[in-house]
Amino acid sequence: MALAGIIAFVAMTLCILGTKHTIPYLPKAPENQKKVDLSRSFKAFAQAIKLGPFRIIFTVQIMTMIAGGAGATCYAVSGAVTFLNYLRLEISLLTLTIVVGLVPASIIAPVLSKRIDKMPSLVTCLLVATAFSFSPIYLRLLGVLPENDSPLIMPILFATYVVGYSFFISSQA
Repeated sequence: MALAGIIAFVAMTLCILGTKHTIPYLPKAPENQKKVDLSRSFKAFAQAIKLGPFRIIFTVQIMTMIAGGAGATCYAVSGAVTFLNYLRLEISLLTLTIVVGLVPASIIAPVLSKRIDKMPSLVTCLLVATAFSFSPIYLRLLGVLPENDSPLIMPILFATYVVGYSFFISSQA
């Protein structure tokens, strides 16, 4: 986990330093623009929550994040250690799939948003993400996943997790 934190910190620092020179060229906010008003934001949310489609998307997102967080935690602690016999280093390496998944997500999200509406896009992304994220378990139960000592196991797991995270991230766009 510390390795993933260090990589995230370095990546953020590089992004900040790499884009700092563009700040003077960014468009300026109009003088008459209203400042951020927290009460206005809460009122807008209260209006949005009255809309049926928004409630559905909001509820699906909340439930997905709860399920995803709980599932990832339980899987990392119990499934990864007992089911696939992972070591701490291997689990740490697999946490990098979140960072790697950002690249395909930056392609998937715009393509889906141009081709289909938000709701079908959200459902598609979540279904694909769930299928790929839990595929090592399915594959192991079906006897298709190589044994734990196989040199193919980590590349297969890494690839399935990258696809899963790519679609989870894309569902947020």
